[in-house]
Amino acid sequence: MLIRSSVLRTYVAGNCSFRTFLLGAGILFAVAGLTQAGEAPVVESVWGCLLYASNDRAAEKVQPQMPSQIRDYDERLEKLLGYASIQTLGQGETVVEPDRPSSIVFHGNIRVELTGLTRQPGEHFLVVLRVFQKDRQLIETQANVTRGSPLFIRGPLWRSGQLVVAVMVVS
Repeated sequence: MLIRSSVLRTYVAGNCSFRTFLLGAGILFAVAGLTQAGEAPVVESVWGCLLYASNDRAAEKVQPQMPSQIRDYDERLEKLLGYASIQTLGQGETVVEPDRPSSIVFHGNIRVELTGLTRQPGEHFLVVLRVFQKDRQLIETQANVTRGSPLFIRGPLWRSGQLVVAVMVVS
């Protein structure tokens, strides 16, 4: 077989066979693919919380304290959501492992299913999650989050207010 490519002729002329060239290029691409940032699945702990936002001032007197993980967001959440009071309905923590969905189950058959968590450069993560009420999927989303910084997701309207889910990578 006659090779008429100037690139291939150079490698053949330099005592490097075409097969060796392809093997070297394949190894180079494989190593580059393994070392790309942001592609490694990780095992991390994820904390979650179910909140109830309403304008019911009487509920403020009986509400449990905001969890320490999100206490600094209390006033900003009230302004952002447009409700006067925020109550904690439940919280939990789970470990997210590669290729294995993990769930945090809350009061009222609300659950957050984490189907993916990929480390990005720095302390950033790509979180893939779904929110369910019983077996009905309410939300499916992906979000970039920073370790220790919560992601707030507006849930369904409930009673005279709205449910809000907070999710945060903690480990």
